[in-house]
Amino acid sequence: PIKTADQSILSDPIGFKADMSEEIRKEIDEHKEVSPTFGRFRLHIQNKYLKNSTGLDLGASKTFFYIEYAVKAQENGKLSEAWEIEYIKEKEHLNIEERVNKWARIAVDTLKAKIPKPNKQAIVIFPPNVLKNAISPVIGFHALGKAYHEKISTLNVDAKVASDTFTLQDDGLLEGGLMCNSWDGEGNPHQMNEVIKNGIFKKRLYDQKFAIMGNTESTGNGIRIDDGSVINSISNLEILPGDITKEEMISNIKEGFFIEKCSWLNPDRFSG
Repeated sequence: PIKTADQSILSDPIGFKADMSEEIRKEIDEHKEVSPTFGRFRLHIQNKYLKNSTGLDLGASKTFFYIEYAVKAQENGKLSEAWEIEYIKEKEHLNIEERVNKWARIAVDTLKAKIPKPNKQAIVIFPPNVLKNAISPVIGFHALGKAYHEKISTLNVDAKVASDTFTLQDDGLLEGGLMCNSWDGEGNPHQMNEVIKNGIFKKRLYDQKFAIMGNTESTGNGIRIDDGSVINSISNLEILPGDITKEEMISNIKEGFFIEKCSWLNPDRFSG
């Protein structure tokens, strides 16, 4: 089984939460150019159990975090605010100093913000935090066995759907993934499924129900939701990286836009 819970956190969750909240407050205080307006640090502990009459008896614990903070900057009568929200799986990914530096930078930079000049030839760069909200509801939906059997998927196996350099996988065992677990909501093993390889759509994602309908096997994509029912859904979508850094990418662009954040990005799952 893979590690989904941090035992050091489980042994003292209240103490860990208090320490992290204090660290965030101290780090914000180091930035004299901004001041906090709102803050919330939440620690989640999930205990899951799956049992049935055939002898299936599974259990697992999971720890993850929720951060929501707002900082404001003010200058010459202008006021701006950075309001950041994120779920984070591992404590090693909290990176409080780096995270607060980014909040402060966004708040201060927004004071000098200008409407960009239109340019149809400009290159647009989307960071992972924006891209996940654009891709997951659309490609993640059309790749499901449910969408295929309801005849609403636009993806056909072995059809070219993206650039040759684009590879997308759904990895239920992804280290640091919020949906990481050894098994899905039906007891089937989570696994890594290559959905798109070099631009070619290769594999659909199935739960038990739609796998039976498609005369195939579950890919471990039966996700049990809060009301106890199981839905066919993605686990952790991952785009395999290229061979250059973000800084190198930006340095090669003459004119372009870097989209730091989109407010309430919610694309239609049918049209994108």
